[in-house]
Amino acid sequence: MASRTRVGRSLALLSLMICVVVSASRAQEAPLSTQRDTSVAELAWLAGHWYGQHRGIRMEELWLPPEGGLMLGIHREVPTTGDPFFEFLRIGSEGGTLIYYASPGGKEAVPFPLKELSEEWVVFENLQNDFPQRIIYLREGKQLHARIEGEREGKKESQSWIWFGK
Repeated sequence: MASRTRVGRSLALLSLMICVVVSASRAQEAPLSTQRDTSVAELAWLAGHWYGQHRGIRMEELWLPPEGGLMLGIHREVPTTGDPFFEFLRIGSEGGTLIYYASPGGKEAVPFPLKELSEEWVVFENLQNDFPQRIIYLREGKQLHARIEGEREGKKESQSWIWFGK
């Protein structure tokens, strides 16, 4: 059992390293300018029903396609023990800038304005939020890589996931 756990951790670390390398190589590609008006339609690649498992927790994230200037999403985590977690998500445009709103547990929405956007990845950032300060999505075929990162008590932290499309 311990070797299976080590293999799982090694695979998770390898996946994270691949995600970081791909993100870094794509960062050298010219992102679509955040200085121009952006439309939520540019995130159509995010739409879908994404699912996966991380540390024994079943997760899914569902994003409706862009329509009416909005994308709506929901995130759910179901652990084998303990309480489930949910989060309401929304992406809309205000003043020509895309803003990602996260409402963990149905609480008040926290805004994350667009920082970078390309045809396959997006970064939203709110440096005033406690944690995370950045939310990143990267689409690769039938996989969606998600990452949150920032600082907590002066230490850099991050979490990454890879989900598969249904």
